[in-house]
Amino acid sequence: MVNFVSFQTDLLKIMMALETGEHLKVPSVDLLRVRAFRLEPLDEHRQQSSSSASTASSSASSSSPSKKVKGGHLTLDGESVEPGPVQARVEPRAINYLVKK
Repeated sequence: MVNFVSFQTDLLKIMMALETGEHLKVPSVDLLRVRAFRLEPLDEHRQQSSSSASTASSSASSSSPSKKVKGGHLTLDGESVEPGPVQARVEPRAINYLVKK
């Protein structure tokens, strides 16, 4: 999870380090070990309310169910998918694979 990026160059450093795993050493990146997660994109209404409303009203709006997001682009593992909520969970031993020695 990227907590804060102060400059675009910081984001570029993170993106360039993804392939080697070095992005985990960047101070603004935290590794969260989870068994499951759900990501919900913000719609325009929530973005406006969270930036202009008080803390109480923005937290109430963030707990409401997600609506389908208009526009945007989302890819998962290189595959283009319709923008909207995404969830996944770890399934131990859910796959068997063979390797050649």
